[in-house]
Amino acid sequence: MGKWREESSEPDLLRLVAFILWRIWKARNNKCFIGKEWTLREVILKATGMAKRIKFMGSAQMVEAIALREGIRFALDTSIIGLVVEADAKGTIELKLKEQETSAGRSGDSV
Repeated sequence: MGKWREESSEPDLLRLVAFILWRIWKARNNKCFIGKEWTLREVILKATGMAKRIKFMGSAQMVEAIALREGIRFALDTSIIGLVVEADAKGTIELKLKEQETSAGRSGDSV
């Protein structure tokens, strides 16, 4: 993390902390619901990778679309049925629904 600190601003560090906490939560859910355990190294690598990707995306809509995709993947992985998605970016939902319609015609897998 030293290199990350040298190349990053305070908001970047806060973003990284948020992603580490989120990845810890995801690791906990994977262990509880799927039985898959992540190492600390995997958690940190996934968190830093995601934080760097989001830093360069720059769009709140893109970030929400990624979070939506991850949530749907988690629901599929854990066999959750009757999923309800709430979001404050109408464009994100419309984009995801359009993507789902397009990919459903090709392969039936929308996530």
